[in-house]
Amino acid sequence: MTCSNCGAKMWIEEKVRDSPLSHPKFNLCCRSGQVVLPLLPDSPEFVQQKFNNAKFRENIRAYNSLLSFTSMGGKIDHSVLDGRGPYSFRISGANFHRIGSLLPEPGTNPKFAQLYIYDTEHETHNRMGVMRRTNGSTGIDTTTLEGLQSMLNVTNPYAQVFRSAGDIIRDNGAQDLRVRILSSRGGRQYTKPTTNEIAALLVGDAFESGANRDIVVQKLDGHLHRINETHPAYMPLQYPILFPYGTDGWRRSIEFTQATNANREGVSMREFYAFRLQFRDSEGKTLLQGGRLFQQFVVDCYAAIEQDRLNFVRCNQNILRSDLYSGLRDAVTAGDADASEVGTRFILPSSFTGGPRNMNQHYQDAMAVCRAMGFPDLLLTFTCNPSWSEIQQEVSCIPNQRTEDRPDILARVFRIKMKQLMRDIKKEKFFGKIIADIYVIEYQKRGLPHSHIILTLAAEDKLNSPEEIDEVICAEIPDEVNDPLAFETIMRCMIHGPCGDGNLSAPCMVNGKCSKHYPKKFSEQTTVDQNGFVIYRRRNYGKKYTVNGIEIDNRWVIPYNRDLIVKYNAHINLERCVHTKLIKYLYKYVHKGPDRATVVLENNVARTTGGGQCSYSMTDEVKQYLDCRYVSAIEACWRIFEFELQKQYPSVERLQYHLPGE
Repeated sequence: MTCSNCGAKMWIEEKVRDSPLSHPKFNLCCRSGQVVLPLLPDSPEFVQQKFNNAKFRENIRAYNSLLSFTSMGGKIDHSVLDGRGPYSFRISGANFHRIGSLLPEPGTNPKFAQLYIYDTEHETHNRMGVMRRTNGSTGIDTTTLEGLQSMLNVTNPYAQVFRSAGDIIRDNGAQDLRVRILSSRGGRQYTKPTTNEIAALLVGDAFESGANRDIVVQKLDGHLHRINETHPAYMPLQYPILFPYGTDGWRRSIEFTQATNANREGVSMREFYAFRLQFRDSEGKTLLQGGRLFQQFVVDCYAAIEQDRLNFVRCNQNILRSDLYSGLRDAVTAGDADASEVGTRFILPSSFTGGPRNMNQHYQDAMAVCRAMGFPDLLLTFTCNPSWSEIQQEVSCIPNQRTEDRPDILARVFRIKMKQLMRDIKKEKFFGKIIADIYVIEYQKRGLPHSHIILTLAAEDKLNSPEEIDEVICAEIPDEVNDPLAFETIMRCMIHGPCGDGNLSAPCMVNGKCSKHYPKKFSEQTTVDQNGFVIYRRRNYGKKYTVNGIEIDNRWVIPYNRDLIVKYNAHINLERCVHTKLIKYLYKYVHKGPDRATVVLENNVARTTGGGQCSYSMTDEVKQYLDCRYVSAIEACWRIFEFELQKQYPSVERLQYHLPGE
């Protein structure tokens, strides 16, 4: 299926709900034709050839880092790069790009853009030296690096600008040379901008008027300057391999093709990058071929989108009415001991998706549903399967790609499957009549998305007896002769670990024991213990199977529903909920929010008191959120495409009230 407006390859399940099947419209790619951008050009021949080289694809992030004009400030989470699974790029904390001066400080080595100017006779040696100093050993091929340098000298206007600056410095030693990278594009959009359209070289007292977001690089000032996320050069300066022609990134002046009902006039940063992350037959594939670098790029895109939103929050506290939050109560809860500081906080409002107040609000909504509709009956966990045929088919459209190279496809297919699953559960009444449901989306440490789904059944469909539980939930390995399809799926998707003495490095192992309490005990029949926990039937047939060199039997099976497993070919853990105090824990678990660093930041803005001592005041919730955030590539794509993070039925109306004195 192809979008009739922008030519993007789409699935029919992604169409706008009310559009007809004969003429479907799609918002995911171009907002039904409202977003129109110049298509990316084909890759230069040299890069296209290198994409066929496995060693180049493995080290593409290193090549890009050696050739980029700016540094990247995010902290890479190396805990997911232990070599035991597919590559996954994830950052923690705030992310930003910075650029230094044209020349390095005396006694220091050139880096990033300086390598295009300083000692260019030994440029390749200098770049290799950077890699040796940062990574020790390298997998960089000098011939490939030289070829990329030569290619950028011809195709990339930013490389040409810095080369020209180097020529001026060498010819006349201009002491006050500076490069101004322009933020204004005069309303035009470029796929191959020229040097005079993107930058100006200023010497002496020459002055070039420009926007505050212009990037001004001095000859020698000893400082790193942060680049604004809204500058059109923000991405091409960081990713010369993905944008060899210096193609502009997002800027605020990009207009919709026709008037809309939106309150804003132009294309948002999210809509811009959602357009860019599409496969089109008529568009160059350099970006989508980036592999590991593409993972880094999409994380960078979402970090920039969220940073722009947070900047709005920080600069519009009064507009957001954050000053009307219960300041004293919030301050006491947060641990502010000094009452004089109440009112100087930067508040992250509940309207900010994924923030602490936002997640707490959803938790309160979930508890309201529980109070109105009764205790939930089933907890279902649904995990994305990278081996789904839809994913494999799309990944194969670009040669030499692996599943992890396309986080955009993983996110889109999982959302389609998620919608199909919820349709089966609710409209097709897979478990009976559903009177309430809540689901949230989370991400495994390596990035794969999964959903936690809580279901409340009508009274006539509740699972009240062991026999009724056995009809819906199973914890045994199917017979490989009578039910080969279920057997194959269960063995591939629903066996825990294996862990224990045979695999002490398994993620579930804590202090030499399985934190999930596997292997379970054999049980001839399903029972419910005194605490309300269901002990599923796990009969001992004497049959054993070998998984990763470890013998397993029914004690290792994760509870499942046979028909769902066979239909969706994925990990789908199904558990009966218990009507005890664990309900509150259950709702808090599914609404705990995205991964956060386990630290507490208190009073994180410093000031100097009258006595000259440094004290701290003004808790900054925006900074706290950024410092503790983790973002993976699939999560970044999920958020760029604006897929829902949670959903519930029935809806909850929040009633505002004021306590005495407020």
